[in-house]
Amino acid sequence: MSAGKPESQKKKKYLTPQRRAILNALESVVTHPSADVIYEMVRKELPIISMGTVYRNLEQMATEGMILRLDGGGQKRYDGNSTPHLHFRCLCCNAMIDLPMNPHDDIQKIVQTLTDFEIKSYEVIFTGLCPECKLTKKKEQTA
Repeated sequence: MSAGKPESQKKKKYLTPQRRAILNALESVVTHPSADVIYEMVRKELPIISMGTVYRNLEQMATEGMILRLDGGGQKRYDGNSTPHLHFRCLCCNAMIDLPMNPHDDIQKIVQTLTDFEIKSYEVIFTGLCPECKLTKKKEQTA
């Protein structure tokens, strides 16, 4: 392995056609799709791929750190951007949106110091109403 490359970049070099298609699908959107949506996207490139293959590869890729697995309000969602970043999930339309800010770098160290836990990873998902749902709700209240 070459020095200086992130581990997820090194792993991308040795992708099966199925994993390459899944990664391409995830990297082509910013919507954090569910496995069902990813399956439909990948079938355009690989029509004979099975749902089981998509599920299995998504789980393995998330475990390996190539992609992120997120809790999308009771449904697993996936993100092709595996670098640490924050998310917002709308409680109304269930949209999952990347936030334009970096996570607090010291949060992992602080939690480890306070608890003596060995933290392997963490995710931050803010929840509330997206601008569209907030506007719709406001219009409904004034009507």
